[in-house]
Amino acid sequence: MTTKVLRSAGLLTAPLILMCGALVQAGQWDRNTKITVNEAIEVPGAVLPAGTYVFRLADTTSPNIVQVLSENQDHVFATVIAIPEYRLEPTGKTVLSFGEASPGKPMPVRAWFYPGDTYGQEFVYPK
Repeated sequence: MTTKVLRSAGLLTAPLILMCGALVQAGQWDRNTKITVNEAIEVPGAVLPAGTYVFRLADTTSPNIVQVLSENQDHVFATVIAIPEYRLEPTGKTVLSFGEASPGKPMPVRAWFYPGDTYGQEFVYPK
């Protein structure tokens, strides 16, 4: 799965939902998704500079642990505890939603939905 994320300066203060093109592969238990960003974003525990990353469910008994890895999956940038997030209608695309960012700060990823799923992962940030 490859997804591209773009941000314009006018979207800094409002929550953002991004729907990105991706092919659905049935039975992919880890929800492995490549995401390309053109500027820094934040996930709990890490700021990711512009580049390509892999979001996937960790190989654990909990379905709410997300790993954020380098494009070739040889480096883990963050292991994120998530809570279930739900939506009424699935889409055929990866969806990332972002929270508000202070000026000059990267946009925090709020939730990640895999194509075809009505449930996703809402990221939990420390206070």
